[in-house]
Amino acid sequence: MSILLYYSPGSGAQVPHVLLEEAVLDYELRRLDAREPPSGEQPLLHNIPSRRAPALVDGTEVVFETGAIILHILAKQEASYMMPAYGSPDGSPFLQWLFYLIT
Repeated sequence: MSILLYYSPGSGAQVPHVLLEEAVLDYELRRLDAREPPSGEQPLLHNIPSRRAPALVDGTEVVFETGAIILHILAKQEASYMMPAYGSPDGSPFLQWLFYLIT
């Protein structure tokens, strides 16, 4: 099953979308309308407390909040080259800029 990235305009799904593209991961984009209740097409979205995009479904795992989605993607082997190792000299600056960009 491919990864599903739920987005809505202006949501902050841009960075996760770029990472999925850059890592050449199998994914699908789906627009999320928070005003509608989760349907049969989006059964796992009831696990998102805010009911806002972005959200990512990876198999049976649901990840919400942009920072968590980004770290989830970067933990995948195909994308790991984009993130310095924790504890490396570049690790802390990477995290600082990541969190700066998503707030």
